[in-house]
Parts: sequence; structure tokens; C-alpha cells
Amino acid sequence: MSNTGLSYYNDSPPNHVSVHSYHQRYQIVSNLGNGSFGTVELARLKFPKEELLSTQVHKSGTLLYPLDDSKRNESKLVAIKTMKKRLPSLHDYAKVKEVKFISSVPSHPNLVQIFEMFIDDMDHQLHITMEALNQNLYQLIKSRKGARFSSMTLRSILTQLLQAIKHIHHHQYFHRDVKPENILVIPTAQYYGSKASVPPYRRNDNFVIKLGDYGLARHVNTMRPYTGYVSTRWYRSPEILLRQNKYGCEIDVWAYGTVAAEIVNFAPLFPGANEVDMLCKIIQTLGSPSLPGKVGQEYVVPVGGYWPQAAVLSNALGHQLPFDRGMSRAQILPDAGRELCDTIMSCLQWDPISRPTAQELACFEYFSD
Repeated sequence: MSNTGLSYYNDSPPNHVSVHSYHQRYQIVSNLGNGSFGTVELARLKFPKEELLSTQVHKSGTLLYPLDDSKRNESKLVAIKTMKKRLPSLHDYAKVKEVKFISSVPSHPNLVQIFEMFIDDMDHQLHITMEALNQNLYQLIKSRKGARFSSMTLRSILTQLLQAIKHIHHHQYFHRDVKPENILVIPTAQYYGSKASVPPYRRNDNFVIKLGDYGLARHVNTMRPYTGYVSTRWYRSPEILLRQNKYGCEIDVWAYGTVAAEIVNFAPLFPGANEVDMLCKIIQTLGSPSLPGKVGQEYVVPVGGYWPQAAVLSNALGHQLPFDRGMSRAQILPDAGRELCDTIMSCLQWDPISRPTAQELACFEYFSD
């Protein structure tokens, strides 16, 4: 327990914190958003930031262990996520999926840094204090009003996002909600305070990119049945849409491909109105995952490849997938060069096994320099 009245994560649950102490430490600036989980608020620190950046041994190997990058960011603003669910017992907090993720995955420059977690003594709600960046990728794209990213900036954004996903997968988790709204962005010079303060390894990055929101993250060895209602619909992979009861890191690779296509095209790739419409849009774009009734000599394998399991899963849901030849790569990504097109299309394969792992993706030619 620190002398501030708040406790950091360690092997035992945090103590309750008085609401009075909470407001002594943080000044709420604005509401950043609401969801089924609760709320996220922007707050200003009323105490030295160094207290949040202490490198205590029990934080090692968790997202609470502050990186040097985090120490370079001197902003006094933080984001505080407050869970709607009440935790009557302190021991209940350790069962929260997001807490498990935060305490299991080490900090990374492209993951949102967590500063502290605590439970208030009035509503018994869990609060997670984290880095505050000034916008998300969706907002950045919208603000540019059609002005595309330079090839260098595009490569930088996609590299940083891939590094975040690769790190999560390396530590045996998958994110399950990779989408533009969860990809936080800040101009590099603003993150480090000035252009002169930007470290050498960041000089080619116009933006610092960090993947956040770990509420749906799941360990790869979890044995409980998986839910189909994960991730935002537009970034949901075929195996989730078709209610396959087991899925894994491949769903993040699919989502990465859809986000990458959206950054290139400045428009979502599969903006389905519902799950059936989503499947139709994927088929119209990538082609049917099954062979047609009669295969003529002119038949060409669609860009999304084959996945016989799709028909089995669809039939189990009482549907029959329509046949469509799909589009060409040039039609899907008209402004992408060959290397980038290869990278994105490799992620957008019907069959999860046909998609590269994040580690394999990082070795693609597009990321070679």
C-alpha cells in the first residue's frame, strides 16, 4: 500500500480506496465514452506522475511495469476506465478477464501502458488508470477528410499495430477486438513533448500507435466455450460469424487485415448491417469458400481461397452460402502496391489455418525495411 491511499497490483488483491482519496488524486476533465463495460474518463493528475511510474519488482512482467517510453511522456492527463460491475469481494477482482490480461502480459511500446488498478469503497467498482492518447485511428482517418497517409506513415502505423498483436500472441493471449476505435494515436512529437525529445528509434514515426482495450482478451488455453459475440461486427472473422465454437489468434490476424485495408482505402472493407450481410459482403469481395456445382475451365480460385468447413458451419445454422466469384486483388485494394497487397490479402483468407501468424506476417517483404 502506498502512502497515497491507493495500492498497485501485486500477488494479492488491491485494498479498497475511499472515494474522497480518489478525487484528491484525480480531477475528472471529461467523459471519453460509455459502453456495456462501464465508462472511460479523461482525468488530470493532482500528484507527481513519478508515483505512477515507480518500477517496483512486483510489477515486472505485467502491463503495470512502466517502460522508458512511458517515462518520457510527461503529460499529466490519464484515462480512467471504471467497470460497471460491482465487486463485493476484493478476491473477485482477480477473476476479471482484463485484470488477468494486464497481470500476465509484459508492457510493450505499442500497448497502452497501465498505471494502477484500484477498487473504490462506495460502489465497489474496479478502476484502471492508463495512458491517455489524444485520439483513435477511426477519428484520425475521419479528420483527414480523404487525405491518404504517405507510404512511410502507412508502413509505420501498420508495423506498430502488428508489433502489438505479435507481442500479445507471443504471451499466449489474443485480443479479440482489434478495430480502429481501439487503436490509439498521438503525434510522436506531442507524445514526447517536443520534436527534439523524440528518441532516434522513433524518428521515422509521425504517430505513436498503441493498441488498447483489453476487456475481451483471452488466453489461448482457456477451456470454457467461446462466445460468438466478440469484436465489432465489421472486423469479425468468418469462423466467428459462422459460430465455430473454437477459434484462436487467427481472428486477430483477420481483424488486422480488415483494419489495414481500411487504412489504405479510407473506407471499411466489410461494413455489414448484420451478420448475414457481413457474410454476403465477404463472399462478394473474397469469393465463395466452396466450389460451385459445376467447375468450368474458366474457373479461377477466389482471392479468399477455399474453406470447406464454411459450408458445414453454415448448414448447421440453417443457411446455404451463395456462390460468388468475388473481386480481384486490384479491385479490393486499388491503391496498394504489390508488397502491401500481399500482406493484407494473406490475412483475409477464409480458412483460419491459411492465414499467417503475426510472427510470420512480420517477416513479409512489406516490413523488411
